[in-house]
Amino acid sequence: REATTVALETMFALVQAKREDVDLEQLTARLIADCTTIMAGFARKEQQVVSYAERRAKGEVKDTVESVELERDVAGMRPIVVNVVLKGLHALPAQVFRDYAGEVFPALVRLVASPAPVVRSGVQDILTKHIGPLVVPDDEMDTV
Repeated sequence: REATTVALETMFALVQAKREDVDLEQLTARLIADCTTIMAGFARKEQQVVSYAERRAKGEVKDTVESVELERDVAGMRPIVVNVVLKGLHALPAQVFRDYAGEVFPALVRLVASPAPVVRSGVQDILTKHIGPLVVPDDEMDTV
């Protein structure tokens, strides 16, 4: 997890710095692909945890090693999703985000239903900053 965090933070920093010695198009495409994969995987695992908890509450299943490991995995991934992926996407220049919005948006939508308020808040910040201006004219953004 630490290697993933460092790699993503480095890629975000390079994209934001617009370094001329780096192929920004290729780097940004890789960064976005990695972020969407991480968000989709996190959302899938988080949904599995929620589903399992609901079944456990009904007495249909009991804790297993796999269910406990899944909960730990989600808990360990959450800081990466919130503090690296979502914050990094939020900090991207508007034009860069706009270029990849079609790829990022479906992954963000999956996170809207997260049971974790910190995840939902991070998604809301991105939707407000980057997606809102794409769908609402600038002169109407103040009323949203």
